[in-house]
Amino acid sequence: SFRTRRSSGLYSLIVDDVLEAASRGAGGGFAISSMNSVTRCGGTDSPLPRAIDVVHLNGRLHDGIGAVTFSEADYAARLISPDGYFQACAADVLTKPTLFIGTRLLEPMLYQSVELRARSVNTAELLPKSFLIATNIDLARQARLRDGLKARYIDAQAVDFMQWFIDEFANEL
Repeated sequence: SFRTRRSSGLYSLIVDDVLEAASRGAGGGFAISSMNSVTRCGGTDSPLPRAIDVVHLNGRLHDGIGAVTFSEADYAARLISPDGYFQACAADVLTKPTLFIGTRLLEPMLYQSVELRARSVNTAELLPKSFLIATNIDLARQARLRDGLKARYIDAQAVDFMQWFIDEFANEL
């Protein structure tokens, strides 16, 4: 089952199953245990003994169209109330090195949560170096992410990252 208390997390901003597919494609021998932050439901049905917990901040399409944040109206509805999962993600982004995988980081809820969190903590502890693993990010966007979130851009696909992750950390999973 999904662990609800963690010191840091793995978060997904995308609504498809690219992490699960990348894990399978990389031959990981572990499952992705997904929490849908829209429905607050999650877990894995995988028979594999090892699982990596992932919070899908915008939901999962696999759970149905009503279980995702997709349209402007969906984002507006979620922006009016604080979201505990986005707040946890913001705390991690501001205080721990962060990997952003397969996203362009065009996320109003993430930026809102980061800004709210930044205003409530000592700014000296904020924003360690982070990394954005994605493809086709233009130079202007790369500069904005580097200056705003201290995110270094790495041009790679999710499956490349998963293969590296498995090779590097297989014994620790």
